[in-house]
Formats: sequence, C-alpha cells, structure tokens
Amino acid sequence: MKKLYHTKHSALAKISGLLLTLLLGGCLSDGSELIPAEENAVRVSGLTVGIGVTPTYTWNVGPISSLNVVRLSDPTNPVWGFSVFNDTVSSPVTHGNIPSGAQGVGGSEPILTAGIQYRVLIERRTEGRSFTAFFTPPDGTVTSTIPAALSSSAAGAHALALTANGTPWSWGANGSGQLGTATAGAQGAPQAPGLTQVVAVAAGGAHSLAVTADGAVWSWGANGSGQLGGGGTADSAVPLRVRGLSGVTAVAAGERHSLALTAGGAVWAWGENSSSQLGDGTTVNRDTPVQVGFLGKIAAIAAGKLHSMALAQDGTVWSWGGNYQGQLGDGSAANAAAPVQVHAP
Repeated sequence: MKKLYHTKHSALAKISGLLLTLLLGGCLSDGSELIPAEENAVRVSGLTVGIGVTPTYTWNVGPISSLNVVRLSDPTNPVWGFSVFNDTVSSPVTHGNIPSGAQGVGGSEPILTAGIQYRVLIERRTEGRSFTAFFTPPDGTVTSTIPAALSSSAAGAHALALTANGTPWSWGANGSGQLGTATAGAQGAPQAPGLTQVVAVAAGGAHSLAVTADGAVWSWGANGSGQLGGGGTADSAVPLRVRGLSGVTAVAAGERHSLALTAGGAVWAWGENSSSQLGDGTTVNRDTPVQVGFLGKIAAIAAGKLHSMALAQDGTVWSWGGNYQGQLGDGSAANAAAPVQVHAP
C-alpha cells in the first residue's frame, strides 16, 4: 500500500482554493486526494501527463500493456488508447499516436477538448498494477488522484482499505458479512472481497461500499434498511451491484444509509431514512437509490450517522437529515427532509 487517508472524522476537498473540513464524527468520502496543479505537468504514482490537447504520457514503472483515456463524464467509453498482449510498450507515448505493435482503443478524440476533465489509466498486466490520473487540458490541472484510501466504519467495528492498484481489503467485525469475503466471523487480518479496479471505498455501521473504474457501485454487509441498494433487505456477505447507478466517482456511508456522487455532480441516496437523511422529502426507507433534490452540481459528499452533507462546486455547503445536535449547521435543531444551506459564521 501507498498513502492511507483516514476519513473517520473528516472529509477534505479543495475546490477553487477553498479548503473545507466536514466534521461529521464518522463521515466518509471517496478517499481521494485533491491537490494543486504542478508546474507544467501532472505527476501521480509513476505516471506523468503533459500539458496541451495532445499531451505526452510518461511513466517510470517499466513497459505497460495498456493505456486508456476517458472523459470523466463518460468513464466506460475510451476516447483514445491502446492495448497489447503483454507489457511491451515503453514510455513515453503522445496522445493520438498508437505505439508499434499495439491495437488502438476508442479513437474518437485524437485531439482532446480543452476544459474537459479526463482520466488516464495505464496497466502492467504481468504485475496486476495500474496507475490513474485525472487531468484537464490544456494546462494539465490535477482535479483528483487515486492513491490508496482508508475508510473506518461510522458506528461499527470494521474497516476498509484500498491499494493503489485498485484492490480493496477489509478486516474487523463481520457479523453481517461486511467484510465481503463470504466467510463468517471477525477477521483480525485484512481480507480481499474479490473486486478489482476499485477507485473508492466507504464503510458504514455494518455495510461497505466500493466504486469500480467503470463507474459502478458495489455493496455488501448489513441490509436491514436497504442500505445495499440492490432491492430488498437481505444481508449479503459478497459484493452486490447497486441498482440504477452509473458514472459514479465517490461514495459515502452512514450508519445505515449510503450516498453516491456521479461525475455530473448529482447525488443519490438509499437505505435508512428515519431522519430524512436521504434528502428525498420523506422519511421512507429506500432499498434502491433515489436522487437527492434541490442541489446544484456537487463536488464532494459525506455521511454522518443520521445526516448527510455535500460540498457544491460553487463552494457552498449543504446538509440534510437528523439535526438533534444542530449538525446541519442551519441555525436550527429541526430535521431537514431536503438539503439546507450551512450558514457561514
């Protein structure tokens, strides 16, 4: 593993120079690190993306077997890239130029579009290693990187970790299958739930969430309130795909509810809703995702025990759900069934 980011007590986001810490006592975010742009290029985990609409991709991890570039708003369809049978392509490669012996992938954007967010993924198949960077041409601004991530449960006793190559690990309590390994009993050593190409994880009270590189969301563990999002309320000791979601970039988990953020800035919620923590205007539990209303484009999400929060791309902060301790920050102690704006001091 590389860096670990502990998100039990805070979710961090750096948007337009605003550094916001959401103190939620158990909130979870996607575990990604938002960092400022480096001069002239983007460097992350051995992968460098040059500036311009035809950037040069450079890496220092040895020959690779594939490189794929996708729009962040459409992560399942490569706009350009290549693939070979084994690790034979050496650094560097310029966007739009297929290396000798490689087969092209996608190809709809041999020249990238300025101002659009992209993700580039390179893979070494012989070692099962991958490196990912997010960037925006022409200046190569880093919007997010995905190193390792750590998520500690909001109210229970299990934990998740994500390695830089996209492998999730779990350990701790397992009474509801929250480790995702189809085994019974607590585990004091990390276990592998079996998912690959994972880019984000979050641990709830007794359930777990993961986002894969294709934008899908997977869940496992306790499901008494529908927090797994697959329909029904049966627990699952193995990962199940959450229904109806695509293009997801981040997840968050409360004690018995779950949140997802899409590349387009929309927020979806499911699970327990006794305090309106799903933000759909009701107190009805949901076993499949419902979209949170009255929000603009969102950049980051976090979930507390019975409430939820979102950071908008314009820098405003929104909250909804339980408010018995004033945790919504709107100056009242009343629950909110729809998002309310957090008041500045």
